[in-house]
Amino acid sequence: MLEPSAWKQACSVLRELGGGDAARLTSCVQSRFKPMNRVAKCACENVKVSVKGDPVRLIACHCDYCQRMSGSVATLCAVYEERNILSVNGDTTVYELPKWPGGEKYFCSVCGTTVHWINPSAFPGMHMVAAGCFADPNFPAPDTVTQTKYRQSWCPEFEGAKHYEEYSGK
Repeated sequence: MLEPSAWKQACSVLRELGGGDAARLTSCVQSRFKPMNRVAKCACENVKVSVKGDPVRLIACHCDYCQRMSGSVATLCAVYEERNILSVNGDTTVYELPKWPGGEKYFCSVCGTTVHWINPSAFPGMHMVAAGCFADPNFPAPDTVTQTKYRQSWCPEFEGAKHYEEYSGK
């Protein structure tokens, strides 16, 4: 998936080429616009998770468990396919998520930052990365907001995202 700014550039390139066969256009776009690699880091930069491209979903969860886990009004997780996790480095401590069999949260053994987690029962084949650990002001906005029944009344909604009062499984 291309970054939004790359899509604009790709459209410009296609206009410049003035058409042509699909294979030529696809090859041109793919050669000029490769997926962006990103690195999520904990506060002390001991733990680093390198990913390829944009997440398949970006979820803000307001459930009481995610609020406690994050210490904030929501957990904002970037959901990546396992194949797009390029590397995970650093010393982590693993916490088994009691509500989800096989779920594990990995946090930095030094500073305690939650950096990434897996939840094979809810997200098979996926890996969640704490979006704030990318510290990127251009990171995509959430596309899904769930468990809004737990959201604080003073917390604004994420515009443009699908909102669910409870976990939708989507």
